[in-house]
Amino acid sequence: MAQIIKHRRGTLANLSGVTLNNGELGIVTSSVANVGDAPLKTAIVVGHTDGTNRLPVSRLSYGNAVPNLGGITGGANFNDLIHYDSDNCKLYRLNTGGNTDLDLTGAIADNTVNGTLSVTGVVSASSNVWIGGNLHAVGNITFEAGSSGTITLGDSAGDSVSFAADVTSNIIPNASDSYNLGSDSQRWNELYLSGSISASGGPHHIISATTIDVDAEGALTLDGGSVTIGGDADVAFDIDTSTLDIDSSGAITIDGTSTVSIDGADDMNFTITSGTAGEDLTIAQLGGNDSSIFITAAGTGTDAISIDATAGDMLIAPNLINGKTLKIGPSSATQMVFTPHGSAASEKISLINTAGTADDAIKIDAEAGGLTLAAGNDSLHIDA
Repeated sequence: MAQIIKHRRGTLANLSGVTLNNGELGIVTSSVANVGDAPLKTAIVVGHTDGTNRLPVSRLSYGNAVPNLGGITGGANFNDLIHYDSDNCKLYRLNTGGNTDLDLTGAIADNTVNGTLSVTGVVSASSNVWIGGNLHAVGNITFEAGSSGTITLGDSAGDSVSFAADVTSNIIPNASDSYNLGSDSQRWNELYLSGSISASGGPHHIISATTIDVDAEGALTLDGGSVTIGGDADVAFDIDTSTLDIDSSGAITIDGTSTVSIDGADDMNFTITSGTAGEDLTIAQLGGNDSSIFITAAGTGTDAISIDATAGDMLIAPNLINGKTLKIGPSSATQMVFTPHGSAASEKISLINTAGTADDAIKIDAEAGGLTLAAGNDSLHIDA
């Protein structure tokens, strides 16, 4: 149905006093800069129903502030007008009773934003956030799992976590004796530590394809129910120290399937402090082979070798078998020979000076008592 359009022109204040019938247009061409604190210079209003209600028709109003229509003459003409605040990038529905901040989140809910979204403020999410691409964050990053929650990085062994930064905090497991650092098939390489190392539980294994070097500026203590060195295979063991002190509350056993050599450049003592009978010092060569026990001294004193018993008897060769001899002295000079034998005719004792020419080449002397020479078979030979 055709309408007659009456064109009425004036400022916003002029137009407020004009009655616009239903369907009539009112055009505002104002030289006034602002309505309240925002610019609204031009507008079109349409008369509605009884001529006093108006519907504003306008392009999108915008400015760096939001118009306050309350108390402005003709302000109600702009009720429900949409205004864009260019300072905080928000849309408002204007009204003399108070502007309304339009919530447009429903326009993007359940939709996809293609392209780049730049946010200069805070992004807050009260539910899950799912990111299908790369995530790049600059600044401090805090992950909070909440009450008894879990933070998981990666979902399979094919994922990798790479640290380019230094770690500035402790790394503490959630429970003791529960989590590993590496595995039997995936081991860490070199481990650099300073300070104290505390390892409890066990067993503990240190395996090296080459050498293991343990250095201590102070004392180095190995303490255990037992200590075994080279238990898996016979290996060389070298102790190089200024002093070596071995203390044992029990027995000390040194076994060698080859030679055992104990050398010293100064005094050497083998002492037994006996507390009861039968605590003996035994030096024995076992095995029926042509092997020997040698006690040799290169000393030049009168006691180069001194064997003494200060309280009990002394026995030399108490078990010398028949046919073997006990010799004292060199055979080329002066020598005493003891020869036990199974045959009485072959059992002998001889004292021989093979090279001496003095009158006392062999001297038997009793300074205070007598001298007895006895022959059981009445045979006594003295040859000069």
